[in-house]
Amino acid sequence: MKASVFAAIICAGIVTSGYATDENTDIATFIAKDITGINVRTTSGDIHVDTQKRTDIQVEQLPDNKTACDVSMEVIDGTLVLKAIEKDGIHGRIKTGFRVYLPSALPVLAGTVSGDIKISEIFAPVKATTVSGDVKLVGITGAVDAKTTSGDIRLTKVQGPVRTETISGDIHGTFAKNAQIAVEATTTSGKVRNAFADKTGISVIAHTTSGNITLAKE
Repeated sequence: MKASVFAAIICAGIVTSGYATDENTDIATFIAKDITGINVRTTSGDIHVDTQKRTDIQVEQLPDNKTACDVSMEVIDGTLVLKAIEKDGIHGRIKTGFRVYLPSALPVLAGTVSGDIKISEIFAPVKATTVSGDVKLVGITGAVDAKTTSGDIRLTKVQGPVRTETISGDIHGTFAKNAQIAVEATTTSGKVRNAFADKTGISVIAHTTSGNITLAKE
């Protein structure tokens, strides 16, 4: 495993090597040409990923407290790995997350324990997982895999195959009026509202144990 372009941020200060940073706003910039994907992990901080017309990747740290978190950024085998992990004994009291701007064609893997995830306008596969937060995906052109234990999942203008799952939460998806979608939707304690009667087309799988599922047209 090859690691390069490493930084350690111990909340109050930044140690950097190989990329540009702004110490006043906790912003780091990576050259995108050698990066093939992004993996973002937090304990309780939110994750926001969006695209811009750019040739680099901008990472902004989103803390509401700078005293008790460890943040790392490194490129491992072509993947930009971002982590914001709270120190022992303070879970939920210190929330440090990321806002990331990147070229649209990079696959995204995002995971958090109790933060929310929002990912927009990615032309590549996206996987988002959270235990007690919400997931919002907008304008994804690529396979979508979204899971949460006790949160809601909302999809808007998604154009790839979809797999969503939550135990205690609602799933809401809005698709183009002329989209052909093959739906598999199940809930144990809730209602399913499905505006698509197609038997073939893009696969949309939605499962929840205690929640409603709504699949609507724009």
